[in-house]
Amino acid sequence: MSDCYEDLTLQSTSQLAEFAGSDAEFYNCRFEKIDFSALQDEGFFPGKRFIDCEFLGANLSNQNLLNSLFRSCHFNQSKLLGLNWCSARPPEDLKFIDCQMNLSVFQELDLEKTSFKGSSLREADFSRAKLQKASFEDCDLSGAVFNQADLRAASFRGAVGYFVDPSITQLKGTKVQMPEALSLLRALEIDVD
Repeated sequence: MSDCYEDLTLQSTSQLAEFAGSDAEFYNCRFEKIDFSALQDEGFFPGKRFIDCEFLGANLSNQNLLNSLFRSCHFNQSKLLGLNWCSARPPEDLKFIDCQMNLSVFQELDLEKTSFKGSSLREADFSRAKLQKASFEDCDLSGAVFNQADLRAASFRGAVGYFVDPSITQLKGTKVQMPEALSLLRALEIDVD
Protein backbone atom coordinates (compact mmCIF):
# COMPACT_ATOMS: atom_id res chain seq x y z
CA MET A 1 0.00 0.00 0.00
CA SER A 2 1.39 3.38 -0.93
CA ASP A 3 1.42 6.50 1.19
CA CYS A 4 -0.72 9.40 -0.02
CA TYR A 5 0.23 13.05 0.47
CA GLU A 6 -2.09 15.95 -0.37
CA ASP A 7 -1.79 19.73 -0.59
CA LEU A 8 1.87 19.88 0.45
CA THR A 9 4.28 22.65 -0.48
CA LEU A 10 7.83 21.34 -0.42
CA GLN A 11 10.71 23.78 -0.75
CA SER A 12 13.86 21.91 0.21
CA THR A 13 15.64 18.68 -0.56
CA SER A 14 15.71 17.80 3.14
CA GLN A 15 11.89 17.74 3.16
CA LEU A 16 11.97 15.09 0.42
CA ALA A 17 14.34 12.73 2.22
CA GLU A 18 11.48 11.02 4.09
CA PHE A 19 9.78 10.15 0.75
CA ALA A 20 12.85 8.74 -0.99
CA GLY A 21 12.53 5.04 -1.70
CA SER A 22 8.85 4.89 -0.70
CA ASP A 23 5.94 4.15 -3.02
CA ALA A 24 4.21 7.52 -2.56
CA GLU A 25 1.36 9.37 -4.26
CA PHE A 26 1.32 13.17 -4.34
CA TYR A 27 -1.94 15.02 -5.01
CA ASN A 28 -2.14 18.76 -5.53
CA CYS A 29 1.39 19.31 -4.20
CA ARG A 30 3.90 22.03 -5.07
CA PHE A 31 7.61 21.39 -5.41
CA GLU A 32 9.35 24.78 -5.33
CA LYS A 33 13.02 25.26 -6.25
CA ILE A 34 13.95 21.73 -5.23
CA ASP A 35 17.07 20.14 -6.71
CA PHE A 36 16.03 16.51 -7.09
CA SER A 37 19.49 15.66 -8.45
CA ALA A 38 20.74 15.88 -4.87
CA LEU A 39 18.64 12.75 -4.19
CA GLN A 40 19.82 10.80 -7.23
CA ASP A 41 21.44 8.06 -5.16
CA GLU A 42 18.15 7.42 -3.36
CA GLY A 43 16.22 7.24 -6.65
CA PHE A 44 13.38 9.57 -5.72
CA PHE A 45 11.06 9.19 -8.73
CA PRO A 46 10.74 5.47 -9.59
CA GLY A 47 7.24 4.22 -8.82
CA LYS A 48 5.88 7.50 -7.46
CA ARG A 49 2.66 9.14 -8.69
CA PHE A 50 2.17 12.89 -9.15
CA ILE A 51 -1.37 14.09 -9.83
CA ASP A 52 -2.35 17.78 -10.16
CA CYS A 53 1.14 18.80 -8.98
CA GLU A 54 3.27 21.85 -9.79
CA PHE A 55 7.04 21.93 -10.16
CA LEU A 56 8.28 25.52 -9.91
CA GLY A 57 11.97 26.25 -10.54
CA ALA A 58 12.77 22.60 -9.78
CA ASN A 59 15.71 20.58 -11.13
CA LEU A 60 14.76 17.07 -12.26
CA SER A 61 17.65 16.73 -14.70
CA ASN A 62 18.85 13.19 -15.49
CA GLN A 63 16.42 11.58 -13.04
CA ASN A 64 15.20 8.01 -13.45
CA LEU A 65 11.43 8.20 -14.06
CA LEU A 66 10.92 4.41 -14.16
CA ASN A 67 7.24 3.55 -13.56
CA SER A 68 6.48 7.02 -12.21
CA LEU A 69 3.21 8.70 -13.18
CA PHE A 70 2.64 12.37 -14.03
CA ARG A 71 -1.00 13.36 -14.59
CA SER A 72 -2.23 16.96 -14.88
CA CYS A 73 1.16 18.31 -13.78
CA HIS A 74 2.61 21.72 -14.60
CA PHE A 75 6.32 22.46 -14.84
CA ASN A 76 7.36 26.13 -14.74
CA GLN A 77 10.92 27.42 -15.18
CA SER A 78 12.29 23.99 -14.30
CA LYS A 79 15.34 22.04 -15.50
CA LEU A 80 14.30 18.72 -17.03
CA LEU A 81 17.46 17.89 -18.96
CA GLY A 82 18.02 14.38 -20.30
CA LEU A 83 14.78 12.84 -19.01
CA ASN A 84 13.50 9.66 -20.63
CA TRP A 85 9.74 10.14 -20.36
CA CYS A 86 9.26 6.76 -22.06
CA SER A 87 10.38 4.93 -18.92
CA ALA A 88 7.53 6.53 -16.94
CA ARG A 89 3.91 5.45 -17.20
CA PRO A 90 2.15 7.24 -20.07
CA PRO A 91 1.88 10.90 -18.98
CA GLU A 92 -1.40 12.79 -19.25
CA ASP A 93 -2.25 16.48 -19.50
CA LEU A 94 1.20 17.99 -18.92
CA LYS A 95 2.17 21.62 -19.33
CA PHE A 96 5.74 22.94 -19.57
CA ILE A 97 6.42 26.70 -19.46
CA ASP A 98 9.91 28.19 -19.87
CA CYS A 99 11.62 24.88 -19.04
CA GLN A 100 15.01 23.53 -20.07
CA MET A 101 14.28 20.11 -21.58
CA ASN A 102 17.27 19.49 -23.83
CA LEU A 103 18.12 15.86 -24.67
CA SER A 104 14.76 14.57 -23.38
CA VAL A 105 13.11 11.51 -24.94
CA PHE A 106 9.38 11.39 -25.79
CA GLN A 107 9.40 8.59 -28.39
CA GLU A 108 5.98 7.12 -29.22
CA LEU A 109 4.19 8.94 -26.37
CA ASP A 110 0.69 10.37 -26.69
CA LEU A 111 1.22 14.06 -25.92
CA GLU A 112 -1.86 15.48 -27.61
CA LYS A 113 -2.52 19.10 -26.54
CA THR A 114 0.66 19.23 -24.45
CA SER A 115 2.10 22.73 -24.10
CA PHE A 116 5.88 23.21 -24.19
CA LYS A 117 5.63 27.03 -24.42
CA GLY A 118 8.89 28.96 -24.28
CA SER A 119 10.96 25.88 -23.49
CA SER A 120 14.34 24.75 -24.76
CA LEU A 121 14.00 21.31 -26.36
CA ARG A 122 17.36 21.07 -28.11
CA GLU A 123 18.03 17.55 -29.40
CA ALA A 124 14.82 16.20 -27.84
CA ASP A 125 13.44 13.07 -29.50
CA PHE A 126 9.74 13.07 -30.45
CA SER A 127 9.98 10.20 -32.95
CA ARG A 128 6.57 8.59 -33.61
CA ALA A 129 4.97 10.71 -30.85
CA LYS A 130 1.33 11.80 -31.07
CA LEU A 131 1.54 15.60 -30.81
CA GLN A 132 -1.78 16.72 -32.27
CA LYS A 133 -2.64 20.25 -31.12
CA ALA A 134 0.57 20.46 -29.07
CA SER A 135 2.11 23.89 -28.57
CA PHE A 136 5.79 24.47 -29.28
CA GLU A 137 5.30 28.23 -29.33
CA ASP A 138 8.49 30.23 -28.70
CA CYS A 139 10.54 27.04 -28.20
CA ASP A 140 14.13 26.36 -29.22
CA LEU A 141 13.93 23.06 -31.13
CA SER A 142 17.47 22.98 -32.55
CA GLY A 143 18.34 19.38 -33.35
CA ALA A 144 14.99 18.02 -32.13
CA VAL A 145 13.77 14.90 -33.95
CA PHE A 146 10.17 14.54 -35.16
CA ASN A 147 10.51 11.45 -37.41
CA GLN A 148 7.07 9.93 -38.12
CA ALA A 149 5.43 12.13 -35.47
CA ASP A 150 1.82 13.25 -35.72
CA LEU A 151 1.98 17.06 -35.62
CA ARG A 152 -1.51 17.76 -36.99
CA ALA A 153 -2.76 21.16 -35.78
CA ALA A 154 0.35 21.66 -33.60
CA SER A 155 1.64 25.21 -33.21
CA PHE A 156 5.23 26.18 -33.94
CA ARG A 157 4.59 29.95 -33.81
CA GLY A 158 7.71 31.74 -32.66
CA ALA A 159 9.65 28.47 -32.46
CA VAL A 160 13.21 28.34 -33.83
CA GLY A 161 15.65 25.70 -35.02
CA TYR A 162 13.18 22.99 -35.94
CA PHE A 163 13.45 20.66 -38.91
CA VAL A 164 10.46 18.53 -39.88
CA ASP A 165 10.40 16.24 -42.91
CA PRO A 166 6.85 16.48 -44.33
CA SER A 167 7.33 13.24 -46.27
CA ILE A 168 7.44 11.19 -43.05
CA THR A 169 5.52 13.42 -40.61
CA GLN A 170 1.82 14.28 -40.39
CA LEU A 171 1.49 18.07 -40.63
CA LYS A 172 -2.09 18.86 -41.68
CA GLY A 173 -3.15 22.11 -40.01
CA THR A 174 0.24 22.68 -38.36
CA LYS A 175 0.87 26.38 -37.62
CA VAL A 176 4.30 27.68 -38.63
CA GLN A 177 5.83 31.11 -39.23
CA MET A 178 8.45 32.48 -41.56
CA PRO A 179 11.40 32.21 -41.82
CA GLU A 180 11.41 28.89 -39.93
CA ALA A 181 8.70 27.50 -42.24
CA LEU A 182 11.36 27.30 -44.97
CA SER A 183 12.80 24.27 -43.18
CA LEU A 184 9.83 22.30 -44.56
CA LEU A 185 11.02 23.11 -48.07
CA ARG A 186 14.59 22.14 -47.21
CA ALA A 187 13.36 18.65 -46.31
CA LEU A 188 11.87 18.39 -49.79
CA GLU A 189 15.20 19.47 -51.31
CA ILE A 190 13.69 22.66 -52.72
CA ASP A 191 16.01 25.67 -53.07
CA VAL A 192 14.47 29.04 -52.24
CA ASP A 193 16.23 32.20 -53.45
